[in-house]
Amino acid sequence: RWNREVLPSLIRPYMKVARGRFSDLSAEEPHSPAVCRCGAPRPLRVLCVSMERLEEVVLTVCPCRLAAIQLVERGFFPCAPLFPTLAVSL
Repeated sequence: RWNREVLPSLIRPYMKVARGRFSDLSAEEPHSPAVCRCGAPRPLRVLCVSMERLEEVVLTVCPCRLAAIQLVERGFFPCAPLFPTLAVSL
């Protein structure tokens, strides 16, 4: 699942982060959450680990808004492909 689905979907968000956000990484949401297109959102608690702090965030995940993408947009890499409960800073 990592190779076929998750990693390819993370390339664009990662490149966006790599271009300018490494100076101030935070688990805070980088922008307004996308509107769910599938109608099946659910909350997911994720512990985000960086050198400076541990921070728990609550993501709204669904099939059209994967947790992995949301975490990479925040500068964190998920420790599981679908429903991670831990992420580490990039």
